[in-house]
Amino acid sequence: MTVDNEIFTDIVRYEHEKISETTITNSNVGSPIFWSCNLHHLVFSTCDLTNARFFAGSTIDYCTFIRSDLRSVGIARNEAVFTNFEFTACDMRGMTLENATFIDCTFYKCRFSDRVLQAANIVNCSFTGKLVDITFEGDGQQKLIANFENCILDGVRFVGCDLTQCIPPKSKNHLYVEQVPHV
Repeated sequence: MTVDNEIFTDIVRYEHEKISETTITNSNVGSPIFWSCNLHHLVFSTCDLTNARFFAGSTIDYCTFIRSDLRSVGIARNEAVFTNFEFTACDMRGMTLENATFIDCTFYKCRFSDRVLQAANIVNCSFTGKLVDITFEGDGQQKLIANFENCILDGVRFVGCDLTQCIPPKSKNHLYVEQVPHV
């Protein structure tokens, strides 16, 4: 199914729903609340999802977001798993990324800033573009499994992360310092 240029009802709660095989373009999705839902093979292109909410173990897999506004998307702690996702040129500032788990996801030229990502919740993900003021946080021994090969890191911090499974940026303009003492 394809939906184009629609304005959805402002607040709709979906409970225990499976939503799949749909492409939504040029639409304002409103403020959907997904409660224990399975979203599968969806494409959102140039959509406004600024107030979407994910709760109660929602699973979202094989979805694509292109040039979509994801600011202020709310995710309850440990309540949403994004698997095999592609995010392209999305605005993710203000999204509660620290509460989500991302597995086998690609982030291409997305806008993140001043966000904290839990290393345990980033598994085999790839980042391309410029990351600004992002903190990847671990428990001291947590492996961060991520590819930063095509990234420019600006103010990015890795705190309590084991970076042995990371692919560093190709650019030689980055400095890696192990065990920086707290001041």
